[in-house]
Amino acid sequence: MGSKTRSAGTGIPASPRILELARLLKQTGHIAQTIDREMASRHGLALTDLSCLGFLENAPPPVSAKMIAEHVGLSSGATTALLDRLEREGYVERQPNPADRRGITIRLVEARARPVLDANREWRDHLKAIIERLSDEEAAIVIRFLSDVTTLPETALPGRKG
Repeated sequence: MGSKTRSAGTGIPASPRILELARLLKQTGHIAQTIDREMASRHGLALTDLSCLGFLENAPPPVSAKMIAEHVGLSSGATTALLDRLEREGYVERQPNPADRRGITIRLVEARARPVLDANREWRDHLKAIIERLSDEEAAIVIRFLSDVTTLPETALPGRKG
């Protein structure tokens, strides 16, 4: 007879491989959330503040408010409040967009943001070392898998109907 272990909520038998992948994916998410919460709390920031600072550190300029909104998953109004807060605290500056006189760009204030961004340097260096150990083929498989996971339709989320 087949495995009696069932996929969560489906009643469908789950293979050991599926169970292990699901466990590791959940554990990875939990670790990332724990690190982000601890770092945000330590610096008196919200998770979206931290996400915005990390995005600004890595995104090639110029960065618009719309790009930040898409990255952190906020509405334009909530993004304005986020940027107001970060600007007030000295983490970011709004600057005129040289390519569009009507627009603005958002710039990270390096001296203020660097202590926050460096606080999890050990974790990021550890993650980078793990990623660098992957062959190109392995990295492509991981990227495809995580892309598929992160593009689940809204209707697949718990409590959402199509």
